[in-house]
Amino acid sequence: MDFFSALETLCGLLPQIFLMFLFLFLIQKFLPQFQRFFPILLGFSCTTLAISSLPKGTKAKEKYFLTLIPCSAKWPLLLLILGFWAYPLVAVIIALGIFFLGFPKFDCPPLHFKDALNYSIGLIFRIFVCFVIASFILTVFDLHAITGSVIITALIFGLVAKEMAVSVFLLYPDFITELTPPTAIALCVFYLLYPVCISCQMALRNWKMFFISLFIAATASAGVYYIGQFIL
Repeated sequence: MDFFSALETLCGLLPQIFLMFLFLFLIQKFLPQFQRFFPILLGFSCTTLAISSLPKGTKAKEKYFLTLIPCSAKWPLLLLILGFWAYPLVAVIIALGIFFLGFPKFDCPPLHFKDALNYSIGLIFRIFVCFVIASFILTVFDLHAITGSVIITALIFGLVAKEMAVSVFLLYPDFITELTPPTAIALCVFYLLYPVCISCQMALRNWKMFFISLFIAATASAGVYYIGQFIL
């Protein structure tokens, strides 16, 4: 495990995070007619914030749709594992969500440039803190001695905060490069669909959705893995 190499990888992902927030701001600034889609756009930055902005009485399936939108804490891991192919995978997940759930139309407060900058700095800080914490825990308990525990530990930490899942994988860049294509895609599918973090779960206030998300994630990732084994 090379702490500084992992930290270097983390720093390389930061410009992409800021550009994503800048993109959201520019869409709102120059395309105000998309105001009703802002909760969806906001979901790309923070799912908890997007769900919290919804008016009372919003249907459960519309809230679940927002959990299909990968927040900014998920993107670093997706890009780290799949690179460019993370984008078509996310597009397929969202398209399937629209097909099965319908396309919701929301309304939420506008996102200002200062907000975009603050969200970027806040996310970078959270990832760094989680990175240090995960590094300490994994070193103390020597969890890297068991290969399978890397994925398990990352996903468990991800239930607390998705930034912690990113931090665990950043500490094991060699492990990521050793993933076979079916395993890498299946892992990203599971990561996209499995239950949201604690703060978002509290905003949802629907623990039934936790188990539904877990079932959907397990079923979809297993299907992707076995189909990938057959095709690839």
